[in-house]
Amino acid sequence: MTQNTNIARVRAELEPAIRDYHSVLQNHNPFHAQDLRDYVDEFTSNVHAPASAQRIMQLLRRAGVMDYEVINRRKSLYQFVPDWTTEFFGLDLKPDHDTDHIQRT
Repeated sequence: MTQNTNIARVRAELEPAIRDYHSVLQNHNPFHAQDLRDYVDEFTSNVHAPASAQRIMQLLRRAGVMDYEVINRRKSLYQFVPDWTTEFFGLDLKPDHDTDHIQRT
């Protein structure tokens, strides 16, 4: 299995749980990497490397799916950054692949 195939497999398994964790923290409280791992572990059946959840969260950030700040790297403390367009205006500014227009959520 190639590295890209492995990353895609792990992302497919962990992304739904990470997105769910992101939506649970709507008040944008800080969280530790271990909190994210514990949450993801509850929703996945396979065992993953301890840093997998953080790595997939980084991939989601690079893909523009979510954003977060590293509050304290040494303590692995993070905080999701609110998406102002979605949270305050109900807009999803990512184009719909079928229609290529802005959708209201």
